[in-house]
Amino acid sequence: MARGSGVFNMALLGGGELCREVIEKTFASAGLIGLKGRIVAVADPDPHSPGMVLAERLGLITVTDYHQFYDPQYHVQAVVLLTPDKRTMEDVLKTKPGSMRFLGYDMFMLFWGTLNAEQQKFRKRNEEIETILNSIQDFILVITTGMEIIEVNQAFLQQMG
Repeated sequence: MARGSGVFNMALLGGGELCREVIEKTFASAGLIGLKGRIVAVADPDPHSPGMVLAERLGLITVTDYHQFYDPQYHVQAVVLLTPDKRTMEDVLKTKPGSMRFLGYDMFMLFWGTLNAEQQKFRKRNEEIETILNSIQDFILVITTGMEIIEVNQAFLQQMG
């Protein structure tokens, strides 16, 4: 994507379970929260790692050597390190092009942990509200202005089948 477009292309370094989770959550919510960055590539020495497998299935660029992202053909503008390996971090900092942004593992985990904690709070609150609504024996429906039913309680479901 062009640099002036307001959206930048990111590559993830490290294709383990954390990578898979980041891709899944990012792709699931990208349209909802208007992300200014998008994941376009994943690098891991193991092409069978969970993140690499998912990335390939989604049509993202996958490489076993992250240095390939320095090639302008990939249009990678930011690199996110998803492994705590200090040698990899030092190498990226020494070798990446000066214009390429970089987010290290520790800083990423600080933000990721905070987001996950907030998500857990939100999920718990939703469960509490759902429990309350389902304990009410009267029918409860949430209907959009377009007359589309988007939520109902258990009493409604049991009565209507």
